[in-house]
Amino acid sequence: MTKEVENNNSIATATAITLGTAATGQLSTASDVDYFKVTANSVGALSVVFDVPTDISYASYFKLGLYDSAGTLLSSFSTGEDKTYSVGVPSVGTYYLGVSAVSTSY
Repeated sequence: MTKEVENNNSIATATAITLGTAATGQLSTASDVDYFKVTANSVGALSVVFDVPTDISYASYFKLGLYDSAGTLLSSFSTGEDKTYSVGVPSVGTYYLGVSAVSTSY
């Protein structure tokens, strides 16, 4: 399991994770954004299993954003419950997952 390494509040300081390995993190404030870096070795779907400390389907507490290596937002999700998200990755390379509170803009 990979544990986030602070300061990971930007793509430049993202915590590296390995595909297929669990990672943990904690938002320190309502405005905190944590970034994780993953390398896709092939084109296809990238799945993220997101396990949250709440389980409320009608309220979105967390926001996830998937970015390419240029920092372009490819997809975003909001949730208050455990979910698996899948998004297509158009090329081999490095991608970034940003996690924040829903009230945070990134």
